[in-house]
Amino acid sequence: MVAGDVKTIAAVLHWGRSYLRAAGVEEPARTAAILLGHVLDHDTGWVYAHPEEMLDEEHLFAFHRVVKKRAQRVPVQYITGCQEFMSLEFLVCPGVFIPRPETEILVEWVLKVSRSLRPKVCKGGGQETGDPLIVADIGTGSGVVAVSVAYYVPWCRVYATDISTRALKVAAENAARNGVAGRVSFWQGDLFQPLDENGLAGQVDIIATNPPYVSTAEYRDLEPEVRRWEPAEALLAGPRGLDFYPRLAGEAPRYLKPGGYLGLEVGYNQAGAVTAMLQSDGRYTAIEVWRDYAGRDRVVTARCRGRG
Repeated sequence: MVAGDVKTIAAVLHWGRSYLRAAGVEEPARTAAILLGHVLDHDTGWVYAHPEEMLDEEHLFAFHRVVKKRAQRVPVQYITGCQEFMSLEFLVCPGVFIPRPETEILVEWVLKVSRSLRPKVCKGGGQETGDPLIVADIGTGSGVVAVSVAYYVPWCRVYATDISTRALKVAAENAARNGVAGRVSFWQGDLFQPLDENGLAGQVDIIATNPPYVSTAEYRDLEPEVRRWEPAEALLAGPRGLDFYPRLAGEAPRYLKPGGYLGLEVGYNQAGAVTAMLQSDGRYTAIEVWRDYAGRDRVVTARCRGRG
């Protein structure tokens, strides 16, 4: 399996790195270390710190199997079954969109707004007073936005929607895994439909959404890991990648409280079009664009003037 049947971590990593590089996989050394750490149930720091550690046949076979999977362009996250996001660990599986670090910009914006809306605290008992902050996550996927917000904003109640049964099951598992299942409700339905069915019109403080925004042309050029394995319905949004924004911008005011907030993740070249959409609507004010870690426009936010 490995050259010379040498079974040290160093030798195994060398084999894995070479195999993945030959298959055209990006970052083969880092990927090999992640996969070996997964097989050994250790982080990559431990893997790198124990180059002379000997592996048994069971671990060698398991590593060989996952490296071959990755060489077939199965995403690392689908092999390991998890993805870190906002310093939390989330389960992911085939059929559920893999969260990207860019979405942390959307969550950080929600956290910022949530702090400004935090209920007052009684001086005597130290208990927070007033109703909880209501946050809606539209198109929750694996639940990273909903769960992260609930985890870092203990004074909020989160309602998350998605059309996919599989995604909602994974999202609910992630809420339980991160200890916030009691403050997040997951509802199946198309965009805002579940909010209507549960009487939340005019009740929401913050709406956050990361909708599909990949154009048809862009989708054809995506790496094979995405096109072969991730659900197309979580990515594709028409010829310009903008199909979902008219509905999101048009329907959100019905559910927001007067002065409530809307946050929309967008593609790297879509902020201008989405901003213009909000401006022409007439029901939004304080429209802003937030950049991601690469300096690209990534999130468009606004406040609702009044109920729609």
